[in-house]
Amino acid sequence: EEESALFNDALLLCPFKDDVWEHNLRSLDQLGVPIVKVKAKNNGGLAGSATGDECGLKAIVYLAKGAKVMLTMNIWTKAGLVNGTMGTIEDFYFAPGSPEEPAAVLVRFPQYPANGPCFPGLEHGVLPITPSTVHFKKGTSPCERTQYALALAWSVTIHKSQGMTIGPGQA
Repeated sequence: EEESALFNDALLLCPFKDDVWEHNLRSLDQLGVPIVKVKAKNNGGLAGSATGDECGLKAIVYLAKGAKVMLTMNIWTKAGLVNGTMGTIEDFYFAPGSPEEPAAVLVRFPQYPANGPCFPGLEHGVLPITPSTVHFKKGTSPCERTQYALALAWSVTIHKSQGMTIGPGQA
């Protein structure tokens, strides 16, 4: 039992996306804190019907304080913030007058370099993640989607895990 407890925070590898989705939602719910549902902003006739696989950003992202998350695209390669980087949500920043949707998600990245720049008012390794915008085509229609490049990450598919290096404090 004591040995099993050592793996309570380990990254769970699943064979199917549906299993990952179920485990991540269950883990999110178990945090017992409010969940923020962020809908993507879509521009272009068919942008709203695009899947995350088609454009690189999900239509809806669920987030909460304490949630384990993974970056889903390269956002700052020099600082090591690349697709697959794991972190934990510390808090949200809501712009004045916009309490429904966060302007930034504050994420702690344990592997953030010690010599990396600090952001004013934040601890070292806690970084503001803002929505990313991608431009793509669905058929011949030009489209645009703006969303957080984050996904829940208590679990990933075995395919996503290939090539990942996960150390203590990262999984």
